[in-house]
Amino acid sequence: MELLFLSDISWNALYQRPHHLATRLARRWPVLWIEPATLHARVSFDPVSIGENLTSLSLPSFPHNARLKPIRTLSRAMGMSAAARRLVERAQIRLLHRTLENLKIDPDRLGILVENFQFIGLVRRLSPRVVLFDYIDDAFGFTHLPAYVHEEWRETIHRADCITATSPTLKRQLEAEGATNVQVVSNGVDYELFAGAAGSRPDDLPPGPIVGYIGSVYPWLDYELIEQVARALPEAHVVMVGHAHPEVRGKLDALSRLPNFRFLGSKPYREVPGYLRHFSAAIIPFRKTPLTAAVNPVKLYEQSAAGVPTVATDFSEDLESLRGLLGIARSHEEFI
Repeated sequence: MELLFLSDISWNALYQRPHHLATRLARRWPVLWIEPATLHARVSFDPVSIGENLTSLSLPSFPHNARLKPIRTLSRAMGMSAAARRLVERAQIRLLHRTLENLKIDPDRLGILVENFQFIGLVRRLSPRVVLFDYIDDAFGFTHLPAYVHEEWRETIHRADCITATSPTLKRQLEAEGATNVQVVSNGVDYELFAGAAGSRPDDLPPGPIVGYIGSVYPWLDYELIEQVARALPEAHVVMVGHAHPEVRGKLDALSRLPNFRFLGSKPYREVPGYLRHFSAAIIPFRKTPLTAAVNPVKLYEQSAAGVPTVATDFSEDLESLRGLLGIARSHEEFI
């Protein structure tokens, strides 16, 4: 079998579940990673080798989840046109067929793993031997999506031979749409990478105790809580590591005026354990939203592998099954 991996994110984005799955599947089958062309990542409409038995290809797509609001607005307006959608799908099919020919991939031997259901047109056109839908986040929790995207999601559910979901909440969401073959496959961790020796302290990590957060610095974080933690623990530094969404720049600027707050920006995946192992405690300060209610937090597994205690807000009822790994706080006061 040759495997197409239909990804929501660029290969060069924050290293997470899709990357782990793709690299491990490539130990058994050739994997062609299909990613949407985005403004914030390297784009190639020709195949590019990104690892052993692993190749990437960018395809045009409507950027409904773009970080910048004007682009999201324009994307939704264009996506409402059936003619525009057909044009984009024809471009996707043409580029993919050209790549399959260049790589000498037999279309009759294809299996497809879908994480980006907006690529369902490719599944429809290719008639693969097997389709797995790996549902990793509440797709409708990030932003408002046009009605036709909901239909693509439903079509993906009904075309899939097997469905995996990262959390019980997502499983229930799928079953409400009639899915009957859903298995929960939670996130995990590259244990050997995160459980190794602490090593030297990174130069940009301030001295003393560290209360740290590593992950996406996006609107779903509780920035008021982060400020309260910094003010309540003047003897510690509150440190955040990750890629910042444009919409939270003002909140980060306000936090940075506190003497014991540091935002260090994004770090390469393999450098993350070197920061994490010097944390005194790690935090998951999520607000409770439909998106976070369905999250199975990768960072919890990474922090636990590194031996760092974690405190989280009660953003999801699914956390109860993980209570042995973290402290769950139901108020700001309890969190502190």
